[in-house]
Amino acid sequence: KEEAEKKAKEAEEKKKLMEEAEIKRQEMMAAQKEKGGGKKGAAPAMDARKELSKSKEQVEEECKISLNIRIKPLPLDEMDSDELRNKINSIWNTIVTLETDKYDYEQRQLDQDYEFKELAERQKLQLRNKAIKKVLTQNLHRSSPPNHPHVLKV
Repeated sequence: KEEAEKKAKEAEEKKKLMEEAEIKRQEMMAAQKEKGGGKKGAAPAMDARKELSKSKEQVEEECKISLNIRIKPLPLDEMDSDELRNKINSIWNTIVTLETDKYDYEQRQLDQDYEFKELAERQKLQLRNKAIKKVLTQNLHRSSPPNHPHVLKV
């Protein structure tokens, strides 16, 4: 029992530390946005390296903590049925909007992938034609036939 309590206590402390770190991170992000971005090149690369070094469980836990900080619980007991219905409708509309945006972005990505393949194919064809043209113009500009040692002149 003592060991389980100790682990629970450590987990709670770790959770508090992560929440505090998330709050600090969000404050820093807000401060950077107000300043105008600051160094844009170095920070995302460092964040990406940190994210890759974390385990899946750590990333999920940080995500939950971040969402708990950003999304405040609704006071359902204080809301009457009309307010609750309006809130549900607004959340539903937000979900629908996000899903349609997601679909649009996925379709746009598919279209861009197709265009990218088409452009790569077109570029390959142009380079091939350019190489052929270069060889043909070199052959046309030769003024005399090549001298071959095995050809006898009479």
